[in-house]
Amino acid sequence: MNHWLYEQISIQDNSRKPSFSVQAVSNWYKALKFEIESKHGKSTTEQIESCRDFYRKDKLNKPIHAFPHSDVFEHLTFSVIYAMTVDRFALELSQIPWIRPTAIVDWYYATYFSIRSMLPIFGHKIPEDHSKTAKFVSSTFRTHLPYPFDMLAQRTEGEDYAVFINGTQPVHYDLNRTFISMDTVAQGMLAQYLQGTATWNVEKTKSNILRDNKNIENFRSKNARKIRDSRLISEIGFLHCAYRQRTKANYRDSIYLSYDYGENINLDTFIGNLSVSAKFASITAIACIEHYIGHSSVNAFIEDLRVNLRGIDIAKSSEKYWMEFL
Repeated sequence: MNHWLYEQISIQDNSRKPSFSVQAVSNWYKALKFEIESKHGKSTTEQIESCRDFYRKDKLNKPIHAFPHSDVFEHLTFSVIYAMTVDRFALELSQIPWIRPTAIVDWYYATYFSIRSMLPIFGHKIPEDHSKTAKFVSSTFRTHLPYPFDMLAQRTEGEDYAVFINGTQPVHYDLNRTFISMDTVAQGMLAQYLQGTATWNVEKTKSNILRDNKNIENFRSKNARKIRDSRLISEIGFLHCAYRQRTKANYRDSIYLSYDYGENINLDTFIGNLSVSAKFASITAIACIEHYIGHSSVNAFIEDLRVNLRGIDIAKSSEKYWMEFL
């Protein structure tokens, strides 16, 4: 069978490895889903109680500042509707390949807005853009997030990062190997992707330096390394990984996930895996808001959605996961 598109792309860029990319993306979401369900339960009720328990134990470093609740609940609404979208994709469109890139983008916004909705509660100004939000969360806010959203790659020296998953440094597990439902495998895959994301950020930083400084050709000199070190992010976390997934879905992976390169990779559960972590991110945010703002405000929010969310009468029961907070 001919693969004309792949052949045309390969002429321009022979570094393309579609099967490698698709397998790695698929396994990362499998690992994320496995760890969430392993640590917090498979049902919405179990996950809600797990997150409630986490925030009962969470401690603020300083008193909560006065803030407009609209900043919290508007972003929370975004998180909910994006998670509902991914869930509908999983329920009805999971076997349609060209849905996958869009599902990843919607998954990203479900997780991104869930975290942004929590920031004002802790007295933090919501950062202006995605990269600033990711940097802020990994360096300052990460400890207020349950596992696995608290994953961390911490810069040690030069371009090197130490990776922590669930508070430990696991042995990395190749994302291109077959996923096995074991903590060591799932955590090893999360560690490898986080390490890869740290490297990805390093390479972007170095490319930007070379672009902006024509007198720097490489990083062998002490001065070039000093400039590099001053610009490298000290801590890389979950939102950096999520943003990288969104970037890949918008570009190379969009083709990889929808075009048949002649290699069979089972993606039957792909969108379902996205849905689990998207909804868990939203559940995390609701539990946090419930704990710090109050159950009555969350009840008012949920009741309002139940009445005024357009099309609520055609929503599936799994899409209305947020109603279980009542």
